[in-house]
Amino acid sequence: MSQAEQALGVITKLVADNGRWVVYLGIDWWTTAAEGHPVETIWHRIADFPTIEAAMVAARYYQRGADRVLLRSPTWPGEFHRETAD
Repeated sequence: MSQAEQALGVITKLVADNGRWVVYLGIDWWTTAAEGHPVETIWHRIADFPTIEAAMVAARYYQRGADRVLLRSPTWPGEFHRETAD
């Protein structure tokens, strides 16, 4: 079974960090852990950008690319999550 067959969905997240915007890619996987929720999200830092517009373009490309390789469409609506780091 390939990794694309094991993945449940993909989420992109934008986080403000020291005046720059960081794009994170979250991949939802089934987990075999006995405790807690059976789905685990693993986050990967993609890159940082000087403007939110540039970060949104990059996040959209990663989201669309990941959606193409998934065997089924994720149930997540595809909106961006914005967070600020304190």
